[in-house]
Amino acid sequence: MSQLVIEKGYLIKGLSILEGITGGKHINPICGSVLFETKDDRLFLRATNLEDSIETQIPLKHSDFDGKFLVFGQQFLGFVKELPDEEITLILDDNSSTLSIVSSNPEAVISLIPIDEFPALPTAPDNGELIPIPASVFLEFIEKTAFSTSSEHESRVLYGINLVVEGEVLKATSSDGFRFSRYQSKIYAGANISWSAVIPKRRALDMKRIVSLLFNKDEEVLIGSTNNHFYLGSNNLSIFSRTIDDEYPDYESIIPSDFTREILTEKSSLIQAIRRVCLFSSEKSGGVKIQFDPEGKQIHLSSLRYVDEPFIGMASESLSLEDASGDPVTIGLNYKSVLECLSVLRGGTVRLEFGDSLWPVRFTSDEDEGFYHILMPIQLDEIEGDNKEGE
Repeated sequence: MSQLVIEKGYLIKGLSILEGITGGKHINPICGSVLFETKDDRLFLRATNLEDSIETQIPLKHSDFDGKFLVFGQQFLGFVKELPDEEITLILDDNSSTLSIVSSNPEAVISLIPIDEFPALPTAPDNGELIPIPASVFLEFIEKTAFSTSSEHESRVLYGINLVVEGEVLKATSSDGFRFSRYQSKIYAGANISWSAVIPKRRALDMKRIVSLLFNKDEEVLIGSTNNHFYLGSNNLSIFSRTIDDEYPDYESIIPSDFTREILTEKSSLIQAIRRVCLFSSEKSGGVKIQFDPEGKQIHLSSLRYVDEPFIGMASESLSLEDASGDPVTIGLNYKSVLECLSVLRGGTVRLEFGDSLWPVRFTSDEDEGFYHILMPIQLDEIEGDNKEGE
């Protein structure tokens, strides 16, 4: 028999990093398993769902075992979480192919999985191809783009975030066909490094969780692209996410540049006004009507419902603007999409640029220069018909 002694806190942290892959239901048991490997005074933990893979490492307090073993991840993690906060001893019995999990009192025995069933993980990019970026930049590009990916579009590529590295610029974009987000940041990548990768939203959000767990915002992580995988790593972490192969549409090339109307207003006031007014917007319409009054330096917001829907109430509110230009116009927007955009936009004020009632609306902030969001309007005539409440 061989044994390993580990602090519970380290073990929980390592297993939690893998949980985005090992959690949930799996047809193939390998996809919910964890491979343990000892090297000197370190314990390496690996998991894969055959498309995405994670490797991390934690310190060992003691070990007389040198090798690998494979266990079912969910049961192992679930039991370890319930143990007292103290050392945990893992005892391997090669004769019975079992692993005992021992604490001061509770003990469990679980079966080992044949190790030859676990596939090799992808190979990380060469050091010269890896790009160091602050953890804060990594977290921000996901936060500012993940919300506007698609979950039901016929084009699979819209299920992901398009990340492009070219020279000293990192650019992330996303769209669901009705809205578009772009985040851009200057990085130090070297003039000869250039690649793009479409990262599935689900994996991007899990990487955001892991980076938030492990890194301070001023620490650096390494990113790269290799063999149809996006790579995120550090000294103690390697994550491989299979990318979406389809070519990402060039939405930026069709965004208007000659917006004829512009407003500047306090962001928090706009958020609160939309939340109040849209309590009376029907779920079917999902909209807020915005009437632009440049002469009065105001916008008038009102709830929306389809003309054939039962009347349950309505609400309206006027909001003063810090700046305004252009002619009067009335537009309709999906209020949930507006609130999602405003929730990730930095700064105390927000700028809206638009044209006529069917033009896209661009959201920006002077305090968030690398980010903008485009939102397509909804057609008010289709919702209100001849019913023009609030006008």
